[in-house]
Amino acid sequence: MHIIIIILIIFIITLFPIPIPFKLHYYNNNLHIYIYEKEISFKKRVTKNIKHDIRSKDYFQILKDFYPLIKNVAIKLKNNPLKPRLIFNLYLNFGFEDAAKTAICFGFLNSLSPILYFSIGKFFHIKKYTFSIIPNFKSSKIDLCLKSILRISIVNTIYIVILILLVFLNNKKLKNTKILHPKEEL
Repeated sequence: MHIIIIILIIFIITLFPIPIPFKLHYYNNNLHIYIYEKEISFKKRVTKNIKHDIRSKDYFQILKDFYPLIKNVAIKLKNNPLKPRLIFNLYLNFGFEDAAKTAICFGFLNSLSPILYFSIGKFFHIKKYTFSIIPNFKSSKIDLCLKSILRISIVNTIYIVILILLVFLNNKKLKNTKILHPKEEL
């Protein structure tokens, strides 16, 4: 009897999605990130002055090599029934000192709504989508609040990881490339 209950609990945990609410709030030049209503704080790292040998062409080459991988994963996830579910709410209250600049930015930002919906829709099933922009013509401020609930199950996670691994293993160009730090290539 106990074994049946344990198997039933494992089955429920595996198949039913777990909601993960998160919130990103940017105001007064401060970024606050909350997961399950608990704020995540980032500590600033203190680094020593180290001379870096930066070769931007090497980093661009790495991005060029990984672009087909990301594109293939997006194509495979596009019509997949096992995508995670997402509730997406974005609220933006902004203003500049000049009302004309605020009006131009308001029009531009409103035109980004379908592009954002399409981009998010490639990786998630969107259950609810809210995109609200409020211009403030009298004061200069930016107040951005992103509230979302991601519903993901263990089956979704395993499937997506396997999908990424299969795309990575099937990519012949990435198999032969050796990705090293620029200093290691010398």
